[in-house]
Amino acid sequence: MADWIAAQVKEASFGGDVQLSESFQNLEKLHSKKLWHQLSCAVEDFIKLPNWSSGDFLIQFYQHFITSFQEKMKPLKLALVGITISKQFKDNESAVAFLNSLIDVVKYAPEAKILLQCAIGTLYLQDKEMKKVKQLLEECKESLDSLTGVEAVVNSSFYILSATYHKVNENAEAYYNDMLLYLSHIKPESLSQEEQASIAYDLGIAALVGESVYNFTELLSHPVFVSMEKTQNAWLVSMVRCFNVGDIDGYKKLLSENQAAFNNLDIFVRKQQFLIEKITILALMCTVFRYSSEQRTLSFSKVAEITKLPENEVELLLMKSLSLKLIKGIIDQVSKIVTITWVQPRALELSEIETMRGKLTEWQSKVQTMQTFMCGEAPELLSH
Repeated sequence: MADWIAAQVKEASFGGDVQLSESFQNLEKLHSKKLWHQLSCAVEDFIKLPNWSSGDFLIQFYQHFITSFQEKMKPLKLALVGITISKQFKDNESAVAFLNSLIDVVKYAPEAKILLQCAIGTLYLQDKEMKKVKQLLEECKESLDSLTGVEAVVNSSFYILSATYHKVNENAEAYYNDMLLYLSHIKPESLSQEEQASIAYDLGIAALVGESVYNFTELLSHPVFVSMEKTQNAWLVSMVRCFNVGDIDGYKKLLSENQAAFNNLDIFVRKQQFLIEKITILALMCTVFRYSSEQRTLSFSKVAEITKLPENEVELLLMKSLSLKLIKGIIDQVSKIVTITWVQPRALELSEIETMRGKLTEWQSKVQTMQTFMCGEAPELLSH
């Protein structure tokens, strides 16, 4: 190890790279003093130098230097270093073998093991070995569920792998949920503008075509998604806003204005009828949410007016909404009325919070009226 480092110092000096030579000398000094934490930090910084953007030097660096003290490194730090080094292997098979060898080193540190497994899963995904990816995701999920206080880098690695896996399999709901979880574990500024635009675009599509996605407030409040408003795909943000408030007319207007972009998305074309059904259900949900409990008994004709459907299609819409557990209530087919007792809870925008404030004020007024009535009718009961 010492001879190899000395050779690198000499080569860097001959090459006129004083900074690199000093870096090697610093690594050697920390190693000789057995300052393992400081050495680990120095190694992290060293492998990020632009000198190693190509070639296989980091593989040699691992073999000749890091192996001499890798058991002394914190497992998570070793895993992170190993993942960076694995990117210099020319083929995925060799990279997977290298990462598996590191798993043997950190096998008693579950977070480090999960991190390495996720890196392996990414390589399997590149090779389209979907069964292996699925198996790894299941193992990692089981391990994560048994842990508390997991580092953000571990959670984010799992969720980005899981989201990418679901995207390949066109599982919109799972992609949507996992990608939002991934974003919750990272800082938006850690992503490039291109990465943010790509994620925002995919999230917008997944939100609309996801069969169980009926709440978009979290997405609309995320800076990564909102950043798409400054791109040519701003229409997609506007469309999600229409769905969030059940604006059928707004959706149709946007559709007519952006028909070419819409038709370029095969999944939108295939799901066009579903999208109409979805925004129709959302129109009903958003309207009923604004109503007080006394106003939630609606005639079929009123529902038809809200949803812009023919009256003979209202019952089917209500049955679908009930089956999806988006609303609860009772349908009277004979009288053609529906009483809605519950609407699926949603993360609220400011306008919806204002609606809730109005409802609470109304409820407070009713309680006050009842109290006044009780005081006037039965004062002797309230005096005790």
